[in-house]
Amino acid sequence: MSVFNGQAFLAEAIESILNQAFRDFEFLIVDDGSTDATPEILSTYTKQDRRIRIVRHENKGRAVSLNIGIGLSKSLYVARMDADDISLPNRLKEQFEFMERHPAVGLLSGSYERINAEGRLLDTVRLLPTDEEIKLAMLVNNPMCHPAAMMRRDVAIACGGYRKAFLDADDYDLWLRMSELSQLANLEQPILQYRVHSKQVSIVNSSHQMLCVLAARTAAAFRKQGRPDPFSGVEQITPDLLRKLGVTSTEIQNALLCRPGVGHTFRDVIDSIRRAFRVRLWHPLLNFTRPIRHTLGLRKKIVKANDREVNVRNDFPDQNNVFKDWADREFAAPSPHFVKQKVLLRNGLRDATWVETGTFMGDTTSVLSEVAKMVYSIEPEPTLFSKAQQKFSNTSNVKIIRGLSEDVFPKLLPTISGNICFWLDGHYSAGNTFKGPQDTPILDELTIIAANMAKMNKLVVMVDDVRCFDPRNPEYSAYPPVDVLVDWARKQNLSWHIEHDIFIAKNH
Repeated sequence: MSVFNGQAFLAEAIESILNQAFRDFEFLIVDDGSTDATPEILSTYTKQDRRIRIVRHENKGRAVSLNIGIGLSKSLYVARMDADDISLPNRLKEQFEFMERHPAVGLLSGSYERINAEGRLLDTVRLLPTDEEIKLAMLVNNPMCHPAAMMRRDVAIACGGYRKAFLDADDYDLWLRMSELSQLANLEQPILQYRVHSKQVSIVNSSHQMLCVLAARTAAAFRKQGRPDPFSGVEQITPDLLRKLGVTSTEIQNALLCRPGVGHTFRDVIDSIRRAFRVRLWHPLLNFTRPIRHTLGLRKKIVKANDREVNVRNDFPDQNNVFKDWADREFAAPSPHFVKQKVLLRNGLRDATWVETGTFMGDTTSVLSEVAKMVYSIEPEPTLFSKAQQKFSNTSNVKIIRGLSEDVFPKLLPTISGNICFWLDGHYSAGNTFKGPQDTPILDELTIIAANMAKMNKLVVMVDDVRCFDPRNPEYSAYPPVDVLVDWARKQNLSWHIEHDIFIAKNH
């Protein structure tokens, strides 16, 4: 276990290992320069159980800490654990026995239960069990649970261990390299409770994580072709580095538009692979034929076909420039509109009623109208309202409503029912849009949504501009913290995640 400032859940994580049915282990915990109560908690446990061994150093990052732990371990097997999760009692026993029976397997993970910060069960994630299925899934995502992993120490070391440059995709990068030397497997029964909470780095830094995922795939493609790994010795992965390796801006863009996740079933994996090849994440044959396809004009057709498939209109003639500007900002928030539109379609419900706050020029409204039963778009600015009303005058499933959302919601929501999707503007703007009476209407909107949920079946609530919900930033000091959004979702029994500066909560 590597831990940095993990006091909130550390004791529970340690207890779950100490109480395993399998007892014969050494528990190496690397304190990666914690400044909270983590050192005191660890000291308490070292006095209680002789199996615990603590290593402390200044902050070096997860990859370096885990490599130190692997190097100090004495067993044939190394099991991973995170400081905010819970290993189920039979986890080590079942994994040890499986590895003993299957000597060709170098890496073993397992299905897991997702829990919230309070430990309440959210759902169960079933992972693909066989080597063939897992390696197929690895073409497009990470089909193994890192904190539930057990690996053969010699295989992990032979592969070079974790690489710091890959940050929160360092596990995926290592799994790809281990898959070239050994078989992989997942236990079908849950062996871990994976805690979902707002402080997770994978939530806060998801855009850069996806950049590292693309880098890991690129490195795997190089190795598959017999070429040297291009990231050996690299300290930081950037869009410019990927471009120098032949990865196009479109490929970088498509990787960032693909939500990170795990294929739960074989059909999920096949669908993901079809999408991945359609958007050309990476494939040696496509790279080889790129000049031919470019000459024939086929590359342009593929991109256009993909745009039609996801129903996102290319209303911006300078879309490539917009994406380049975003890449120059290291893919920091806010994301371009066409990115957010794909997030909406991927997480939203088809044939549902959509409620949108802030029509602006109506581009997103047009996209939603193609998949929605009805779109109610609320626009407070008089000129923009008039233009939107005129633009959608002949669109039967779009209704433009003028007013403040906090005034419109109490009248509108009691009149709608069924499957509902909300697309909420996180903050008012100034300039050519609108400056409202408060910095953000979100709290009022969420309160009214909660009061009307009894009439809603499936529900998705998406809040834009989550970067603003950080009162530590002087520009947004009047905004509540993002934890307020998380707490609201929990109280409504909704699962949640953050994607491209958008907070997404849903009940399905």
